[in-house]
Amino acid sequence: MLRRSLPWLLSLLALAAACGSNADAGDDPSDVDGNGGADTGGGADAGGGSGGTVSRVPMRTVTLSGSDEIFRNPERGFYRATSILEEETLDWIEDEYSLYFSYVRLDDYRDQTLPADFLQSIQAGIDKVRAEDAKLILRFAYNFGPYPDSEPDASLSRVQEHIEQLTPLLEANVDVIAVVQAGFIGAWGEWHTSTNGLTSAANKRAVWEALIDAVPSSRAVQLRYPGDLLDLLGDTPLTADDAWDGSPAARTGHHNDCFLANDTDEGTYPSPSAAIEQKAYLSAQLQYVPMGGETCAVEPPRSECAVALEEMELLRFSYVNVDYHEDVVASWTAGGCRPEMDRRLGYRLAVEELEIPEALAPGATYSVTVRLRNDGFAAPINARPVHFTVPGEGADAHRIVGTAEVDVRSFLPGQQTTFSGTITLPEGLADGSYPLHLWLPDDDETLATRPAYSIRLANQDAWDAASGSNSLTELDVRADAAR
Repeated sequence: MLRRSLPWLLSLLALAAACGSNADAGDDPSDVDGNGGADTGGGADAGGGSGGTVSRVPMRTVTLSGSDEIFRNPERGFYRATSILEEETLDWIEDEYSLYFSYVRLDDYRDQTLPADFLQSIQAGIDKVRAEDAKLILRFAYNFGPYPDSEPDASLSRVQEHIEQLTPLLEANVDVIAVVQAGFIGAWGEWHTSTNGLTSAANKRAVWEALIDAVPSSRAVQLRYPGDLLDLLGDTPLTADDAWDGSPAARTGHHNDCFLANDTDEGTYPSPSAAIEQKAYLSAQLQYVPMGGETCAVEPPRSECAVALEEMELLRFSYVNVDYHEDVVASWTAGGCRPEMDRRLGYRLAVEELEIPEALAPGATYSVTVRLRNDGFAAPINARPVHFTVPGEGADAHRIVGTAEVDVRSFLPGQQTTFSGTITLPEGLADGSYPLHLWLPDDDETLATRPAYSIRLANQDAWDAASGSNSLTELDVRADAAR
């Protein structure tokens, strides 16, 4: 396979680091300048209309203040490791964690079809995750090592059979599956030390292709080694033009299970020089697909705060194991960088400015423009809608008055994004002041109305916990407003 020159890769690495540096790792990443939602403009005209016609209406600009508060958000952050098959309940996991990781051990079925009762037990385990308002990082494995003389995994044909059996279960539970790690091959499902020859290039491709077909197209599959991404996808990283198009490349991410261990991360990279090249590739690729993992060894200074923050930013980390390696995680607390990680793992979205009409008439349609910043390490990993709402009560908690046609996965880290939408207030709405909220619910209708699965913005006094939406401003509604 042709490889690009090292100078090109080093240039890409420098560019990626520069892009990420928009949010200074030494500063509070969510400190957005503002004046607490005060109106700063008015009199500029923008498009609006009613009944399909477009007119010019007076507009105002609202500036919102950022917040440095640490809070829970779906599909990001430190995760808790558990076993959905062994734990009777998951209510022991603290509310601050929105992500759980679980192996599903297949040791007893290396030589047989998965029985129906075992599949039912997996379903029951996933239901425990759903009951806790969390999402799951899922990996299937036939053994837990030991390394390097591992217990057996399974034959390729058996792995393919098991993946086919698991497909309906993955489809039925896509709502609470955040991402699937490739698994199945070798010790811990980490794609090494296979006892059945599964680490050959052809067999890795066969397992990956089976998983890409089995996992619902809205979710990504993560591979353990950057070299496997290069072998399977080629050395040209994704771009904005081909991200999220449903192709295998646009659905293949990475997890590093020895993050920060040494200059090769215990073989994650084949050599220190290869690590430089592969990190350049990953920094570009992982703008558009999920990245996460865990640490495995204390290795100062590499495993300490400065390098950890630098590489989390460079490699677009969405999640990290809080349970392992516990001494490394403890060093981040002692070193003072844990709060920044709590804020910035994954996405951290804050609205900076909002442009809306000075007054709105019921039944008319108006333009709204939002300028938003992502100070996290990564973009949101899964799609979700972006709604403008006027909150109500009960079944009307979310009265949607508009939707922005924007993909939240395009809110790239360290960047500002400006997007527009239209809002149309209901006919007959009485004159008065009404709150305008931004609602980013889960994309699955089973979770859309559950506040814990909605994105919270890093803005002061914006979060409405009861509805799971974010207050932007007050609308001045008048029947005689310009249309």
